[in-house]
Amino acid sequence: MYSVRVCPFCKSGRFTVLLDMDAEKSLWGSYGEHTKKADKKIEGVYPIVRCSDCAFVYSRHMLEAQYLHMIYDKILSPSLDRGYVHSFTYLKAMTAIYRLLLFTLNEAAYKDRVVKILDYGAGWGQFLEVAKNSTNEVYGFETSLERNNYMRSKGITVFESREEILKNAPYDIICCNQVIEHIHDPLEVITFISEILHDDGSAWISAPYYTEEVLAKNIDRYNKFSKDSRWDEYPFTLNPFEHLNYFSPASFKKFIEAGGCYIHLVDNDYMSIPGA
Repeated sequence: MYSVRVCPFCKSGRFTVLLDMDAEKSLWGSYGEHTKKADKKIEGVYPIVRCSDCAFVYSRHMLEAQYLHMIYDKILSPSLDRGYVHSFTYLKAMTAIYRLLLFTLNEAAYKDRVVKILDYGAGWGQFLEVAKNSTNEVYGFETSLERNNYMRSKGITVFESREEILKNAPYDIICCNQVIEHIHDPLEVITFISEILHDDGSAWISAPYYTEEVLAKNIDRYNKFSKDSRWDEYPFTLNPFEHLNYFSPASFKKFIEAGGCYIHLVDNDYMSIPGA
């Protein structure tokens, strides 16, 4: 059902348990009635742990591929997900990220040069729809077939492998928005982004914000939550099935710098970096 992880930063197997998350309670709190769409049962305890050597906080267990597919493509309704990312609020956020990254580029260097843009973990491609124009080449990388087909219907070139990404490198702008908290080896992905980014390019890498205060508050909310609670009382970002990594400002900075990126900005709501 799941594999056991070591620390994704220092690879240590030593840890202390911060919270044992019951599968049934966590599924109900995260997805409510949507769990009825599940075709497999997820059972057991899913610990959130702190590395004893580097203090990084991560989910100790990672679901196997068939269960992750069930979470992302069955329990999480693609139609509802697509509705959210095409909302006006999300459009404003993607527009702001694109304008910020464009502003960091040296205008003189791009006078006679096409701007190559990659969205790594592109979802439904909203960022690329914002960035797509006659002076830019936009590319998406996504593992969901349905999302890839949707992006292609919008005229966006979609990569389905690292090899395809590398063949087209380097990129002037790379967006990796709220992706690294979901993946098994975030440091490897950050390093890859650093390697395929043009020397004078900029990348946006973001993850949910998890200070010690946020962590303690969400653990307390989880412990108090029951099926009699209001759904909005559950700490949604504390999710051992989707969110494998919990970045504090300090650990986020360590991952970014260890991956070869230079930090220009850290936002206090969703930690993020435009940098090279």
